[in-house]
Amino acid sequence: MLNFRLLAGVAVAFALVSSTIAGPSEAVPAVTARAEHFNPVGLRLAPMNNTVAPAKRMTNAERLARGLTPNPPHRRAPGQLRARQSATPTSDSAAPTSSDLPSSASSSASDSATPASSSPSAAPACSTYNGYIKARYSSPTGQYTDGYVTNTLNSHGEWGFTHAPSQALAVSFELCTADAGAPVTLLSTNADTAYPYLAAITGFANTGDRDTLSAGSRNYAYIGGTGSDVPYGVDPQPQANSFSTAAGSSEDVETANWTIDPATGAVSAEWYNADGSAPATTLVYVPSAAAWAIVGDLNVFANNFGTAYRATWTFITALPAAS
Repeated sequence: MLNFRLLAGVAVAFALVSSTIAGPSEAVPAVTARAEHFNPVGLRLAPMNNTVAPAKRMTNAERLARGLTPNPPHRRAPGQLRARQSATPTSDSAAPTSSDLPSSASSSASDSATPASSSPSAAPACSTYNGYIKARYSSPTGQYTDGYVTNTLNSHGEWGFTHAPSQALAVSFELCTADAGAPVTLLSTNADTAYPYLAAITGFANTGDRDTLSAGSRNYAYIGGTGSDVPYGVDPQPQANSFSTAAGSSEDVETANWTIDPATGAVSAEWYNADGSAPATTLVYVPSAAAWAIVGDLNVFANNFGTAYRATWTFITALPAAS
């Protein structure tokens, strides 16, 4: 006959031993708890400079002097780069101008829009737009939080969120006739000048093909900065970026990730997989890291890394007046 009292005693002893090994701060997580870290932990992070100084798009001469590649041409040879379909179809028949955009995303003719030379032999007509990124993220219960993308990088080299207009990230981008409808590169103009280009950076905890985002995958991309732009349509590139500098983890980057709706200013996040596909993506805010990310599957990402809020960005040309 089994000695049930003895068995009960053994069970209690086993439970005590187990709780002692686990320790009070290492309790076994619930099924719904986060099992992975969005950012690496236990590292001595390199500090971000966060020098808030005016920045401008570098000329080819300036880029070469810094050991960077020249600016990518606006017109690419057919077959070199694989085109992505724009989320907002745009006619190729006219160059984007200030009149094409409403007040929420337009540029003034005097200081924001700078048309290219009118010479017949000049590059395709281009206009440069200056503004800020208004941000909103929403909880599953429908509560909204409004603010801006901040102009300071967090300790892991990622852009975060701020309620203060005075801390909003200022950006510029260029639209050209030849690239109508294509994603653009955003250049920060009041942030860390070492990493002026907004970059989508491969997540350090990605698995499988780490440069691939897709439905059913937990993979993600940070939103940080890099020192040189990556041409539209090019696969993720291994180059210096704010996250890799802070965490010491070498990750690939893309910069031509942003499609801006000329009618509303809505900014859509893009990602270009190494196999040539352009998956559907979701822009999210990760509160535990105070950072933005691009994901291919929000539910799978949240199941692995914890709470993530669906987010929207809007390009605006002016901040609200100080009260």
